[in-house]
Amino acid sequence: MAETSSPAQDPLSRFACDLAPGEVLFRQDSKADMLFLLQSGRVRLLKLVGATEIGVRVAGPGDVFGEVALLSDAKYDSTAVAISEGVALRVDRNTFRQVLDSNSNVSLRICQQLVRRLREADEQATVLLHRDPETRVTLSLIQKAKRKHARSQNSEPSVRLDVSPLQLAAHAGTDSGAVKRAIASLSERGYVQVIEESLQIPDVRVLDELFQLLNLRDQIESDPILNAGS
Repeated sequence: MAETSSPAQDPLSRFACDLAPGEVLFRQDSKADMLFLLQSGRVRLLKLVGATEIGVRVAGPGDVFGEVALLSDAKYDSTAVAISEGVALRVDRNTFRQVLDSNSNVSLRICQQLVRRLREADEQATVLLHRDPETRVTLSLIQKAKRKHARSQNSEPSVRLDVSPLQLAAHAGTDSGAVKRAIASLSERGYVQVIEESLQIPDVRVLDELFQLLNLRDQIESDPILNAGS
């Protein structure tokens, strides 16, 4: 990870580092001593569960990751791997505190990112409660669509999402193949439209109704009493 130069007016610019595709920024269970704020590029966060490594999320420009480094004697709960070339700000806990004390604009920006991460983690935990990949992908799309509506204060039922299969797979805790199959199924039934690199949801309310049906199906299939005679 090479140091790079950035505009002097940014109080964090001296902490900027170039990222190379495939570069491992930190590994799960290693000492958490650095927090990262991604300026450009993409980084994938992976978690080892048993013998299987699953994608947790894909960080993009403006995202914070490795925030567990703010805690004393903490270890990273995932592995971070750069997907593309990019630039990240890398700061330790003490420096982070100094920046927060001396620059209110930077404090606000980073705190907003941390709040967003907490909200996304809560949403993802809800997604992972479901076993079926299609149900997970459907709920992930609904969450992202509602979040975009909230940011834009848009009351229209239709929404366009710039999200890749890799990003959806990370959020839904599944693989890209399962995401592509789920999107193909949703597209065939008119719940989503694939437009170049984006997904158009004609009506989020209709997609939400589908999720309620999928959720009900999952509950019935997992109920031992209802399936006793199967």
